[in-house]
Formats: sequence, C-alpha cells, structure tokens
Amino acid sequence: MSETTAQAGTTPAGKGANENPAMEGSQPMRTFTQEEVNALVGSARMKERQKFADYDDLKDAAGKAAEFQQQADEAAAQLDEATARIAEFEQKAQIAEWAEQAARETGVPASVLKGSTLEELQAHAEQIRAAMPAYPTLPADSGEAKVPAVTKEEIYQIKNREERVMAMGQHPELFD
Repeated sequence: MSETTAQAGTTPAGKGANENPAMEGSQPMRTFTQEEVNALVGSARMKERQKFADYDDLKDAAGKAAEFQQQADEAAAQLDEATARIAEFEQKAQIAEWAEQAARETGVPASVLKGSTLEELQAHAEQIRAAMPAYPTLPADSGEAKVPAVTKEEIYQIKNREERVMAMGQHPELFD
C-alpha cells in the first residue's frame, strides 16, 4: 500500500533515487541543440516585446493627457476668474442703478450715496436730504425780460469803488 500512496515527486520504495517518477511510462527526455534553444528563447523574447511594443506610444499619450489636463485646469481657473469679475461688474452696475433711483427719489446726487443695497442707498439719501439746508429754488425762466432790482444809475451812484464794482459784476446785463 505504500507504493500506491506515494506522493508525486517522491521516490517509491524499491525504486532508484536517480529516477524521476514522472518519467515512468513516458518517452525519454529530448535534448535541444543550441540553435533550438536560441530560437525558443528568441521566440519567447519576441512575444514579451510584442506585449510592450506600444509602451512608447502609451507613454506619449499619457504625457499628452497630463498636458491636456493641465491646460484644462488652467482654462477652468481662468473661467472662474472671469466669472468672478463679471459678477463683480454686474454688482457694481446694479448698485449704480439703485443709486440713480435713490437720487431721483430724493434729489441727492447719486455720486455721494453709499451702500450696497437699494434700502441702504435710500436710507443714506434720506439722511443726506434731512441734513441739507433747504435752499429756495428759482422759478423757471419764462423768457420775459426781468427788471433788475437796481438800475445802472443807482450802481454809478455808489461811492465805494469796491462795492460799485461788485454791483456791476452782479448785474452785467445792465452794462451790455
């Protein structure tokens, strides 16, 4: 029973240690010439080289892909920057529009208003309007000739030279 339970690669009892049990019942081992060995090794090398024949192409493609990815990242960063600038300009335009609206409503110049929302601009305009003294407004010009409060003769009768020159400057229409 020991002969039947022997494992592969071990020598069964009663057999020579120099014999290979795998060789039992098979053809004798073939020997190869140097040319045949070279041909087999060359064939194996050729197959391995064919596996990696496109390695340089793949390496170039990977380099180009990395370059394209870098360009895409740069383009995305430029797009983000441009988008931010556009948003900033749109916000400034909106604030300017709101300032003009508050200026029309209150009569305060838009250039002096501060704020970033319509409500802030309106509140600031109201504060400025409340702080400004009320100046009388002149009536619209009807096109009629206005009678000056003083006459040319009255100005000539002013004794103080400086006052007379000042009165002439205030009423140039009398001296045309």
